[in-house]
Amino acid sequence: MNVLHETFFLSQYRKVNLFIVGAGNVGRTLIQQIAAQRKYLREEFSIEFNLAGVANSRKMLLNYEGINLDTWEEQLESESSPTDMASFVKKMKTYNLRNSVFVDNTASTEIPGWYEEIPDTSISVVASNKTGISANYPFFQKNRVLARKRNVSLLFETNVGAGLPVIRTMNDLVQSGDRILRIEAVLSGTLNYIFNTFGPEQPFSQTVREAMQKGLTKHDPRIDLSGEDVARKILILAREARAVMNIDEVKRDSFLPEECSRARSLDEFFACHAGRNERFRNPYAHC
Repeated sequence: MNVLHETFFLSQYRKVNLFIVGAGNVGRTLIQQIAAQRKYLREEFSIEFNLAGVANSRKMLLNYEGINLDTWEEQLESESSPTDMASFVKKMKTYNLRNSVFVDNTASTEIPGWYEEIPDTSISVVASNKTGISANYPFFQKNRVLARKRNVSLLFETNVGAGLPVIRTMNDLVQSGDRILRIEAVLSGTLNYIFNTFGPEQPFSQTVREAMQKGLTKHDPRIDLSGEDVARKILILAREARAVMNIDEVKRDSFLPEECSRARSLDEFFACHAGRNERFRNPYAHC
């Protein structure tokens, strides 16, 4: 009935129904961009976005008719229920809204476990979360094949290149018969910022803390500094070049002192770093 209603009464515009999980920096920015562009998208492309669901790690809010893009944060705080992914996915599927998209803006290792179930009801998945896309190869390939069978999308363009069409370009090359033999890239904007900023007048630990405060690192900067994030990006690019491989096949040399990597909290991590600033003047001299 929902599909028939949209087809006959709302056919002037193509409505895209969004269910967004992860409402931190990335999720908030995405919703702000949609709100800022809604008039342009409606007038130029006849596309309307309907925020039908949003959730963070604590609370979730779903509304078939749509959540206000300007007041969603207040609504999430005041009109929501505790986050329960099983309930979120069930309600999303029950709504049966045409052109529905599940957006994973988290860094969770658990949310990708739902990717396999979601396409069953013709819902596409868009992920900025690298953990599912860089999970073991059978899991990744199974989800990709399932999306194709269901005629929906599994998209993860923002995993590499900060949203630049890197993955799309690689797919175009491969599909046209080209073989990708080599890729050269600076794959971490975080590390690029840190190594171009710290120096004699600004210690390494202070630079990392500053990058974190500016939102340039992951929630835990050790993910960036250990090379884990870069390794995931390399794996994703390799798979798009049609290599069959897993994360343990990506060689990485961490320059973090082992004791800092094992810190039990971020405060302990930064304290560890502050005591080793001299080491980071030439990090690889100690490897």
